Amino acid sequence: MDPPTKPFSSRFPTNYAPTDEEASQIKNLISVPLVQVAQIKEKMAQIKREITDLQQQYDAWEGTCSSILREASVQDYQALLAPIRRLPPEILQQIFLFSIPDNHYAVISPNEAPVSLTHTCGRWRRIAVKMPLLWTSVHISVPSQVIEDPDFVKKAIDARVSALKRWIKRSHDLPFDFSVYDPGTVLALEEPRKRLFGLLCSISKQWRRVKIHAPPNVLQRIAKLKRKDIPLLEEFEVHTDLVSSIVSCNEDNEIIIWGGSRVLAAPLLTRFKTNTVSESLRKFKLPYKQLTHLELGHGLSPSWEPFLSVSRLAWILLLMANLVRGSFVVSAASFEFPEQQIKLPELESLVITEMGREVDCSDLFGRLVIPKLKHLTYHSNPLADSETVFSYMALPTILRTAAPTLESLEVNGLMFPSQEFMINCLRYVTNVRKLHFVDTTPSCIPGTLYPGTYFDDALLDTLISTSEFPDRYLLPKLEDISIEYISKFTDAAICEFLGFRSGTLPRVRVHALKFFSVVVEHSCPGDGGALKQMEHLVKAGLALVVGYNRAKRSPRAVDVPGRSGHLSSAYDGLAKF
Repeated sequence: MDPPTKPFSSRFPTNYAPTDEEASQIKNLISVPLVQVAQIKEKMAQIKREITDLQQQYDAWEGTCSSILREASVQDYQALLAPIRRLPPEILQQIFLFSIPDNHYAVISPNEAPVSLTHTCGRWRRIAVKMPLLWTSVHISVPSQVIEDPDFVKKAIDARVSALKRWIKRSHDLPFDFSVYDPGTVLALEEPRKRLFGLLCSISKQWRRVKIHAPPNVLQRIAKLKRKDIPLLEEFEVHTDLVSSIVSCNEDNEIIIWGGSRVLAAPLLTRFKTNTVSESLRKFKLPYKQLTHLELGHGLSPSWEPFLSVSRLAWILLLMANLVRGSFVVSAASFEFPEQQIKLPELESLVITEMGREVDCSDLFGRLVIPKLKHLTYHSNPLADSETVFSYMALPTILRTAAPTLESLEVNGLMFPSQEFMINCLRYVTNVRKLHFVDTTPSCIPGTLYPGTYFDDALLDTLISTSEFPDRYLLPKLEDISIEYISKFTDAAICEFLGFRSGTLPRVRVHALKFFSVVVEHSCPGDGGALKQMEHLVKAGLALVVGYNRAKRSPRAVDVPGRSGHLSSAYDGLAKF
């Protein structure tokens, strides 16, 4: 049954003016509800007055309570009863251990543990000072420039040395981990620097994990340590900028640091990393058979090519059955390769960077047996020009070998003679989840090759098309793709690719893309382009970065904080949508 019609309801949506008689009727109709509302509002006002009165009483009682607690020192007495005051030292010690930072070595600062633990109360200080485990790691930084008075800086370094002495004393004889950052650019700090490293060398028998960024002359002093001086050393990482003039060179103008040094022959050494090799590796005393991590950076030989040739690397790897991660900068082969296979049963990550002309890693890659390789980074010569001779078979050779296990691939475009060759290489690695094309081409060097033309809509079309087998796609597990080269992708092709790889289409057996970063040569469309159209995927968790090129300028890099649900654009001053 329909509800009864209200009087005059047909006139509500009109401009009708009631007559005097009708106006009287309307007033009678609304008189009752108006009286009811007036009565309710009176009750509401009364309640509000009561609430105000109660709030005043509440505030007064609250002030009285505070006065009573304050006069009776109740809070102070309760603090005496706090459970943490009654914790036995053994429990506090365990809590203190969890307060030590685990992403970096402890710093000499009152704001971080373990120093902060000694500033809380006398009891905590006594416990912390007597806990050697709290004092077994430290980071020390030496100023890279003198902004203030040099004497003031020297005193600051001396203060750190004094603090380090107390630190070492509290560690007792436990294995000691430390890192030092000293770029060596301030020559005025040479004397304090000697005292600092002299103190560290005096406890070399406690060294376990060591990271040193220092000038060559400091490393040369450390290299004089004997094997017996470092019985506990497990990890050794060194970095130098080769800026110091106080270094020793041989007749071939090589900077001698580790050649013949017994430091590299430490009995427990499993990890060695250096950003530069400034001398021949023939004299290195590394225990290759027990190393699990080895990283050898670029060296500055008189010919400006690495001291590590690809053939010498092959012979070294023959000895490294326990290698888990390896990173090497190599030059052209200088002698014959070993005939046998190079078995690396534990290798999970490999980084190879070619430096110099006519470098060919095919012979090396063809001998590798790498059943566990998950991460491969391979950069061909970044200084390549029209006279550089490439061996394009190196990459497909290692991809065929590593295909069953490879999950992450980073390459530069210089190793691909054509887009078709690139696509054929990608067909090998069906399990790859992360694919990065990095631009290692120095734009400041004229005549260098630039393979950006390989990255166009045809490449994206290939990534959303099936191969010769039904329902089989190129890189079906791909979740992360980044291309640093200025590409020829159109916004329409980008949108089509992202939609196809969203993981939401039925009967399309591909993983959902989580990160996509490209730089395109055209400017941003007025409608926002791919960034605007793919906003729904960004909200669903896709990290999307599209760099739109400025006229006659290279796109600037865009940071992707968190890489989750992030949308970014670089164009005309890094404007963001």
